[in-house]
Amino acid sequence: HRIRLSPMKYPDVLNQRELLTLLGDHAILEGSQKNLAKVLGLSESYLSDIMRGMRAPSGKLLAAIGFKAETRYVRIPKPKGKKR
Repeated sequence: HRIRLSPMKYPDVLNQRELLTLLGDHAILEGSQKNLAKVLGLSESYLSDIMRGMRAPSGKLLAAIGFKAETRYVRIPKPKGKKR
């Protein structure tokens, strides 16, 4: 299942807060979080845990809304004045 998103309302890259806002907006559009879970093919309790920040969204959920998760590793700058 894939739900339609408003392209001008959501950026291409989301942080967790923005993702939860997107899910909340779509729960409203579907009439309830229960209905959104059904549309996405997820259990109500699983979607509820995601919405409360208790669990990370699955690849299935992200694919259903047209997103994927990415992990980034960024080098920490060396303190100035120290050589290694």
